[in-house]
Amino acid sequence: VAARRFGFAMDQLIRGLQLVRERPVEFALRLLEGQVLTAVERSADAANAYRSAAALADDGADKCRALLGAAEALRTTGDYDAGLGLLDEAQALTESDESLALERARVHYLRGNICFVQMDTVRCESEQKKAYDLAQACNAPEMQAWALTGLARSCFVAGRMNTAISYVRGYLQVCDEHGLEHVRYAQINMLGFTLHFQLEAEQSIAAFQASRDHAPRVGAPRQAIIGAALGADA
Repeated sequence: VAARRFGFAMDQLIRGLQLVRERPVEFALRLLEGQVLTAVERSADAANAYRSAAALADDGADKCRALLGAAEALRTTGDYDAGLGLLDEAQALTESDESLALERARVHYLRGNICFVQMDTVRCESEQKKAYDLAQACNAPEMQAWALTGLARSCFVAGRMNTAISYVRGYLQVCDEHGLEHVRYAQINMLGFTLHFQLEAEQSIAAFQASRDHAPRVGAPRQAIIGAALGADA
C-alpha cells in the first residue's frame, strides 16, 4: 500500500480475508481494505469495508478509526447524513478517551469538509478551527496542515480572499517545516485559486501546474485533473 501498488494489495487482501480466522486480524485487514478502496476511489465499497471493520473492533480506539474512514468515504459518495451520523458516533468515543485527541481533531476536520460541500461555510469554519486547535494542542502538524486547508476553502468560498491566502500560506509553511509533501501537493490548487483572485496570474498558473505534475503521486488524481485544466499555458 505504501508503494501505491493497489492492485497487488487488493489481491493479497482478498486472499487474506478468505483465510483469516482471528477477529483482530480480520479487523486489521478490513481497515486496510478500506484504505486501499479509498485510494482507488471506490468510495462506496470503502465505506462498507470500514463499517465491517468497526463491527469487528475490540476497543473504542479501533472502532473510532474505522468510523472515521467510513465517514470520509461517505462524504465522497454524497451520503452526507450517514457520514455525519458516523462522525457523531466517533466523537462520542473520543470524548470518553483522552488518548483519542488526534481522532477528535479528525472528527471536526471531516465534519467541516461535509459542511463545506453542503455550502455551510460558517459551520465549516467553526469545525476546522476546532480541528486546528486540537491538532496544535497534541502537536500533530499533519492534522494542523489539513485543518488549515479546510479553513482556506471556507474563507475562499465566503469571499474572504485575504484571510484565505493567509491560511493557504500557513498550511504551506507547516508542510515545508515538517516535510509533508503529500499534503502540500494534494491541496496546492487552493494556492492557485487564491492567487488568481489576487491577479497573480503567473504564480497562480505555476501552482496549478504543480498540482498537475505532483498530485497524482501523492494520491490526489482529481486535484491533478483540476490543475491540468487550469494550469494550461496561456
